[in-house]
Amino acid sequence: MGNDFAWRKMSQFCGHLGNIVFRVSSRYTADPMPNQQQLLEMLMQKNAATEYGKKYGFENITTFEQYQDCVPLTSYEDYEPYIDRMLNGEQGLITYKKIKRYVQTSGSAGKPKLIPLCGKAIWNFQIMGFCAPMGSSLNYYKQRGEELPAQRSFLLIEVVNKDLPNGNKSSCLSALPFNLLRPFSSFFSVTPKEIFYPEKPDETDMNYFKLRFALENEGVTALTAALVTYIESMFEYLEKNWQILVDDIEKGTIDSSVRCPEQLRKKLLRKCRPNPERAAWLRREFEKGFDTPIAPRIWPELAWTSAMRSGSLALFAEKLKKYCGDLPFNNTGYVASESLMAMPLEMSATDGVLLPKSCLFEFLPVGAPEGTRPLLLDQLEVGKDYEVIITNLAGLYRYRMYDVVRVTGYYQKTPKVEFLYRSNLVLNITGEKTTQKMLDWAVDKACAEVGMQYDRFCFEGVLQDGQAPYYKILFEAPEADAEVRAKIGPVLDKYLRESNLYIDVRRREDVLACPQVQFLIPGTFDAYTQSLREKGVNINQVKPVTILNTQERKDFFLARVAD
Repeated sequence: MGNDFAWRKMSQFCGHLGNIVFRVSSRYTADPMPNQQQLLEMLMQKNAATEYGKKYGFENITTFEQYQDCVPLTSYEDYEPYIDRMLNGEQGLITYKKIKRYVQTSGSAGKPKLIPLCGKAIWNFQIMGFCAPMGSSLNYYKQRGEELPAQRSFLLIEVVNKDLPNGNKSSCLSALPFNLLRPFSSFFSVTPKEIFYPEKPDETDMNYFKLRFALENEGVTALTAALVTYIESMFEYLEKNWQILVDDIEKGTIDSSVRCPEQLRKKLLRKCRPNPERAAWLRREFEKGFDTPIAPRIWPELAWTSAMRSGSLALFAEKLKKYCGDLPFNNTGYVASESLMAMPLEMSATDGVLLPKSCLFEFLPVGAPEGTRPLLLDQLEVGKDYEVIITNLAGLYRYRMYDVVRVTGYYQKTPKVEFLYRSNLVLNITGEKTTQKMLDWAVDKACAEVGMQYDRFCFEGVLQDGQAPYYKILFEAPEADAEVRAKIGPVLDKYLRESNLYIDVRRREDVLACPQVQFLIPGTFDAYTQSLREKGVNINQVKPVTILNTQERKDFFLARVAD
């Protein structure tokens, strides 16, 4: 390709920056607790004069024990009044730092939240979120005696910024690394800027346009998204809509049925040229079917995928193999809107080393009695599970993430962790504490036994007056026939009981009733994603809906039950 040299140099430059990040971070991971202590003292001293600091006596806190004794555990609701005031222009409320941007969360555990970020936190996301995965890729290919491929990425990300009343901007987390890279996007992305940085994504068929230009480029080397579920769902869209995409590539057109503002359509049409040769190649491959990995067939240079894929996302990573096979992957680390917390050290790792300079860490052992003093970074045991509590750089103190991680080992003297699940998203209607992993395992086993293929599923815990509560499971499985649909309920009940001893006990005691299975109208999950987009939610951060934990979700999905 004409600009292959520039693509390759950009990839190598980012890879070398990633290795610099690894070297700098290794200084801190070699002895993490002095760095944690230094960070505690700095945050207490600098924020002592804030409204929050005065309330909890930051000026008198110098040790972790004092910090835990004086400052309560918190959640977003504790900061919402402060953030509302900050959006109206007030300063010095929870942090001395100047807030540079707000990150809008996905709202997976409720309504979307705005998380304030300072410049240092943004830089952490920028350099570690973008360059560290490239460093892993560079080292992976170096170990194989190969050169890092040029990063011609099919980026399934939309960079959308919104103005806030105080003059700041908000965006989703995955957009952060790309805001400063806009002038260079053509050196790492095959997606046109008009789609990568869309003005009206809610009025545009984004799936179509992302695929339209990626399919035409046979030299794609990487598939990149914030969450692996978005890559998997993009291939599902492709499987259903490849004919219209191929026809448009052949003719150099954009079908009139594709939603798009007229001005944008005109701009993008100028980038389209008839390409009958590429279209013929794609049509032959698609007509062979999608049962063998389609991605390497249509993009022969495809080298890796990059997305967060741990915890409940592991199910979608497994499903992605249908389309991508066993491509190496870059897990983007343990990252949340509140902080970048752990960084993967090598390609295809599902864990990452905690970063002792990015935030303060505390950990509650899963199942610990109420009132247990949280542990510090140097007190964790390999193989044990912990709920994560952080104090970040921009004014969140002893903040409960409701994330559960497992310690997989140590890098130098710092724990490596793998994200498991959100503790506030498990089903626990009778005290059985069913985790996301249990649900995923039971669904996979049950569907395999009855031979049912499904696109998505979600659960609801149903409480009944005078009757035992039960799980309601909603499947989107368009090809499941009546016989399979009749079998799945009892089989799923069997595997739910196997997945969790307490479910089995509750079922035998008739405290928990048999689960009920219903089927959704085809396209329900896509329609839900589109409904969020129309509300202005950036879908980069939309996690798969597994638990119907809000009334809005219940209303949407239960209204689309097919039987």
